[in-house]
Amino acid sequence: MTGGGAAPYRWSRAARSAFLASAGMVAVLHALRSDLDPVRRRLSEYAVGQSGWLMTAAFVVFGLGLCALSRGVRSAGATAPSMRLLEALLGIAGVGMIVSGAFETQVGPSAVEWQEVVHSQASALAFMALIAAALLSATAARDVLAWGAARGPADVITALATVSAAISPVTHDGPWAGLVQRLSYAAVLCWLLLAAGATARARSTAASR
Repeated sequence: MTGGGAAPYRWSRAARSAFLASAGMVAVLHALRSDLDPVRRRLSEYAVGQSGWLMTAAFVVFGLGLCALSRGVRSAGATAPSMRLLEALLGIAGVGMIVSGAFETQVGPSAVEWQEVVHSQASALAFMALIAAALLSATAARDVLAWGAARGPADVITALATVSAAISPVTHDGPWAGLVQRLSYAAVLCWLLLAAGATARARSTAASR
């Protein structure tokens, strides 16, 4: 490990574990809820009905992973302005994911409209904060994190995530809504795993660059 101390490594390892655990829960839900068409139906709909608690847990665990990565970024280079902004964006995304898990998607005649609004706005905020974090990591924070060989793949994934974010509002209520969201989720997940590795390897002295 080339990082400046064990703290970035520990936080990044915790973040990676949380991201993979959350992804595992989502994968299990696809097997359990074969009644939901993954091409048309959004991921948040798994939180309603059978095994809904597992999707709620996936949201919360993912959010905790983001908070852990935010703390890892802070420990890796808190004095660089770009790193402070990256830390803040990841923290905002983490809180947004946790809130979106606490206020589940509401469907049917018993739906509570304000809870659906909170869920939608929180998840949208989290996703946009993550896209902004990915773009920042490819620009201002590019030379602070220790990307190594992962820099090229991270840039490609950032581009894919940005494109999916741009078309997501157009497809939100369409027949491809679920597919577009899942592609966005996969791109963001891959970027986060790469970013966690880059954070773990980051030198604390890089923050002064």
